[in-house]
Amino acid sequence: MVNKVSKSSVLISIFCVVFIGIVAVLANILWIESKRFSNDAISQQFDVLHQNFQSQIKHGILNARSIAIQESKSTLIVDALEEGNAKRYLTEHWSALFDAYPSLQQIRYIALDGNEQLRAEKSSGSLIWRDTQDLQNKADRYYFIEAVESSKDYYISPLDLNKERGVIELPYRPTIRSVAKYRIDGEVLGLIVLNFDLREVFSRLNELQSTNAHWLINPDGFFLASPSDTAWGWLLDKPKNQVSMQFPGFENRLNGSEDDIPDRNFTSRYKHGIIPIKQNGTEDTDIEDEFYWLVMEKPPEAVAYLERTKHFIGLGFAVATLFLISLAYLLIRLLRQLNLEKELAIKAKIKATNAEKSKADFLARMSHEIRTPMNGVYGLLQITLGERNYKKINDNIEQAITSFSLLSRIIDDVLDFSKIEAGKLDMVEAPFRLDSLLNQVGKMMGRAAYGKHIELWIDVDPKCPKHVVGDAVRLNQIISNLISNAIKFTSRGEVNLSVELLNENEDTVQLGFEVQDTGIGMTENQANQIFGAFTQASRDTNAKFGGTGLGLSIAKQLVEMMNGKIGVISQQGKGSKFHFNVLLKKASAAQADSLSEQDVMCYQAIVLTQNVNVETGIQRQCSVLGWPSYVSKSVEDLLVHKSSNSLPRVILIDEGILSVISKEALADWQREQKEITHLVVVSHNTKSFEKDSLVFFDDLLYKPFTPSTLYDTVISCNQSIDKLAEKPVVEDDEKLLTKTLILVVEDNPINQQVAGAMLKSAGAVVKFAENGQECLDLLLSGFKPHLILMDMQMPIMGGVEAAEHIRANSTWDNIPILAMTANAMEADRKRCINAGMQGHIIKPVVKQDLITQVKSRLPDH
Repeated sequence: MVNKVSKSSVLISIFCVVFIGIVAVLANILWIESKRFSNDAISQQFDVLHQNFQSQIKHGILNARSIAIQESKSTLIVDALEEGNAKRYLTEHWSALFDAYPSLQQIRYIALDGNEQLRAEKSSGSLIWRDTQDLQNKADRYYFIEAVESSKDYYISPLDLNKERGVIELPYRPTIRSVAKYRIDGEVLGLIVLNFDLREVFSRLNELQSTNAHWLINPDGFFLASPSDTAWGWLLDKPKNQVSMQFPGFENRLNGSEDDIPDRNFTSRYKHGIIPIKQNGTEDTDIEDEFYWLVMEKPPEAVAYLERTKHFIGLGFAVATLFLISLAYLLIRLLRQLNLEKELAIKAKIKATNAEKSKADFLARMSHEIRTPMNGVYGLLQITLGERNYKKINDNIEQAITSFSLLSRIIDDVLDFSKIEAGKLDMVEAPFRLDSLLNQVGKMMGRAAYGKHIELWIDVDPKCPKHVVGDAVRLNQIISNLISNAIKFTSRGEVNLSVELLNENEDTVQLGFEVQDTGIGMTENQANQIFGAFTQASRDTNAKFGGTGLGLSIAKQLVEMMNGKIGVISQQGKGSKFHFNVLLKKASAAQADSLSEQDVMCYQAIVLTQNVNVETGIQRQCSVLGWPSYVSKSVEDLLVHKSSNSLPRVILIDEGILSVISKEALADWQREQKEITHLVVVSHNTKSFEKDSLVFFDDLLYKPFTPSTLYDTVISCNQSIDKLAEKPVVEDDEKLLTKTLILVVEDNPINQQVAGAMLKSAGAVVKFAENGQECLDLLLSGFKPHLILMDMQMPIMGGVEAAEHIRANSTWDNIPILAMTANAMEADRKRCINAGMQGHIIKPVVKQDLITQVKSRLPDH
């Protein structure tokens, strides 16, 4: 089989080579013929131009020579010099010459010493003689010198511009001078110089520029005619106008030979040739410029045609060659594939099986991760149905909210990952309190840590700024992700979050964060892969701990979007330490003032603990508040600490020491204190204490805590517990939306019920519509709400279309519309805003956020 395939491949290859050779020959023939056709057309135009130049210039130069020969044999000149009356005969003769030769401008007789003795010029069609005072000495003029020194009787000067008294005459007058030696009885007495004005000739030639751009070049390499103002450059002190500037390399051909071939760049754009001046019978004449070069720019249409043809032929040849090579390749590959078909089929099957398994694994993982909290929500709601014990109802609802938060977080992770991959996730910069953010993280993560009996500590460097500008939500997301992972993979011990100031300048601060745990740790290879999407340390880890594998990947990309880096140091069985840094802006004084709370009261803190980690953590938090702090390891040690005369005291008691000290001794000691002394227990949860515990202890401080949490807890000790119980937890929502008429456009009955209950609890009057068309019908009937909450996707008519109809009607245009939808992407928000809505509330809806947004959009707000 292999031999057959090889033989077939050789035959196919030979066939392709032969066929490509034939195509190449045909393409070459077509190119040669196209080029010949184009060159013939260009040559015809060049020949016409060449003949015009040759007839005009050559004819003028040869006429100048014949007149000079004629005048050199006339006796009228010597007669006019000797007899005054004879001058009139010379006048008649030269007048006849001026009439016969329109280009003849001037006739002079110059003695051998260079002095002009006779000078007649044509002016307004008649001859005038120059007076004696106008005659000049021309001994230094090149044409005089060349004619005197020449061994020949006649001399034709090169084309140049006429000068008078050493200055180029204006307007420019292209001139040829024909010079003859004037002999009497064989003796040279002087020179006859005839100036021929070629302005008319050049004017006629310049008219041809519009048809064919061209350059006339003398043997010295200067332009006599050109499409631009480059002519006569050597006379006008413009040496750059030499031919070497316009046509580099062409000056090598100025010896009159056409043997040297210019480069291809020149010949592709220009046609050139020599205009000879000399001919048979002019051996007695010294012609300075025996030839001229003519360079013509090829017509653009001819060049374009040739280029198009070349590209067409080249493209055709390339396509044909590519087609043949591709055909040969496909045939050879097909033949070879016959021998490998079985093996490839097996590999494809294995690959498909693996892909299917990976897909099934991922779907199973996501299904498990989503269904677990979903089951919690659904199950807790079922067992709450019909329950009469309010404590159990509250506990069930609290646990359902926790499960729902986990479910929402999984969905957010998937959405965030999709946004980041698509480059659609934007960072929002706003001022925030670093302490408040850490407090939120502590409250959110504290329950999970307590549930596993893990110590969770937050340690903040006192040098860290209190107020910064950045995306607090995304920073919270990064820290929460890392702490959540640390708690998940730690079965005992502690998880510590530390924050330190790494660097700062006038406008920015760089903060470093570390999350250290005492969990299972990782190998070096696992640590190197941990930040990849859908990646966990191992299959065993995923099977045991679960998770989507997206959290760390999202954290890494968010850190990089905040101009930072993230990494991990881990040792299997000894825990991990994740570290990252972010760059944040400093808050301005006005921003800091808007976030600042009341002035901090100062306390003297005594930490009652035997745990070194607890001691260090609490003292760091006290130092942030500026509180002096001391450590006692027993009730007896409290006696050695003297209270400050000006500061109230607080005893921060680690719950771990309560099992080894006497509570009665502590109570006796407290009764003996004359100064204000508060006892605060640092604990994970109120369930660790009996109902009457707070009679003895002033308050509980829940782990983990931040300086602001510590301060708030101690301050609350000064207030009556009864008054605290009576104080409303949140703003009186019942009065926020009183008498506000709100239209909820929502097709889902449960969502109608949820939104209606939330709004009615704030005092609003709520009416419902099931789709956009029903909303428009209500408005047309005269119903006019204060605000409309609009879902995006509904049957019959969606929310975006309905909003566009409302905004198109001037009667309803002032009604605020807020989208309340499960469409959470940035593109969905923009669609709503473009349709005329004022806001975008994402489901699931948080009650307080809903009421706040509705209140802020009401016309009287």
